[in-house]
Amino acid sequence: MEKLTCKVMAVRTIILLLFILAFNACRNQSDEAADDYGGRLAEWFAYYGITAAEMAPAGSFKNHVLPPAPFYLTGSQPFEDLLVFTDDSILALDLDSYHLVLETSADGTIYALGREADMEIGLVNLKKNTRQRILFCGTPCLFEEGDIMPDGRVVIAGFTEDEGMYAPTLWKISPDFSQIAIFMAEMHKTADQLSYVPEVRLSHIRFDFAPGPPQFFTPPLP
Repeated sequence: MEKLTCKVMAVRTIILLLFILAFNACRNQSDEAADDYGGRLAEWFAYYGITAAEMAPAGSFKNHVLPPAPFYLTGSQPFEDLLVFTDDSILALDLDSYHLVLETSADGTIYALGREADMEIGLVNLKKNTRQRILFCGTPCLFEEGDIMPDGRVVIAGFTEDEGMYAPTLWKISPDFSQIAIFMAEMHKTADQLSYVPEVRLSHIRFDFAPGPPQFFTPPLP
C-alpha cells in the first residue's frame, strides 16, 4: 500500500511539473509578444497607435539565410547613412538598399524614386566587413522599421498585405537567424496610411511615390 501511494504521488508530481512547464511556455510566448520596446520600435508603435500587447502570435518558420558577402563602407552611397547601428557600431541593419531606389541630385537632395516588389533585411558586420541577408519577403510584406535587441534577436516592424488591407506585423528573428516568429495585430490599415517611412524614419529624403504597394516613378532631377 505504501509503495502504491508513492507511485501515485510520483505520477502527480510529474503531471504537476508538466503543467508548470506548459504554463511557463505559454506565458513566455505571451511575454515575448508584449516586449516593452523602446527607441525606434517604440516610435513605430506610437505612430500607428499600436501597442506591443496587441501583437498576437501568428506562426513561425525556419529561416533560410544566405552566406555573408563582402561589404565595405565607402561613404559615397546614400544607403550607408540609413543603416541602423548597434550601440557599439559593430553591427547594423540594412533596411533599404535592396528595394529602395535612391538618386542624389546636383544640389544634394536625395530622391526616393520607387521600390521593388520584394524586400530584404541585411545584417552588416563592420568588424568582419560582411553583409548577410537575414529576412526576405515578396509583395505581401512591407518592412518599415527594425532594431537589434540586447539578447541578439532582430525585430522588424511593418505590415502584411491581404486583399488591399495591411495588418501590423512583427518579424522576430532568433539570434542565430535560424527561426522567425511572426506576430500580428487584428487591426488593419489602408495603403495611404502607411506613411511612417517617408514621414518619420526617412523624412530627410524626398519621396516621389505614394506608400503601400511598389511603385516606380522617375522625376526629373534638378
